[in-house]
Amino acid sequence: MWRNEPALGRALLADFEARGGAVAEPYRTSVRSMARVAETHELTPELLADVSRTLPTTKRVPWRGRFFAQIRTEVLCALGDVVNAKKMLHDADAFGLCDVEWLEHCPLLAVLRDDPDVQAVGIRAEGRAARIREALGVD
Repeated sequence: MWRNEPALGRALLADFEARGGAVAEPYRTSVRSMARVAETHELTPELLADVSRTLPTTKRVPWRGRFFAQIRTEVLCALGDVVNAKKMLHDADAFGLCDVEWLEHCPLLAVLRDDPDVQAVGIRAEGRAARIREALGVD
């Protein structure tokens, strides 16, 4: 999803089919579905159902909710659904988003970066990242 390159999606899917036998269901189906979305930039109801089964929204484990909200944001950006992508980005923010690299460099997020609300998410994420670096003693 990150690179938004259909040919790469096809190559990753082929590699996954060749080596992904150890991946349990429903994750195997979800990976295939995400690769198809990356390749076709279309999200059918069937693909959405496949992806949604393994991208739960949860508040029990904040890092997991944040990660899944980030993936949903990428999927929605790949599909050109900016309105819902922003909603998912705000969900990631509510879960404590601190992945500044993702916000600044993921090509799919380019459609969101000029939005003042998204920039505010970036400021909050940078603040969280700074606190983490400080706690770890990293510059």
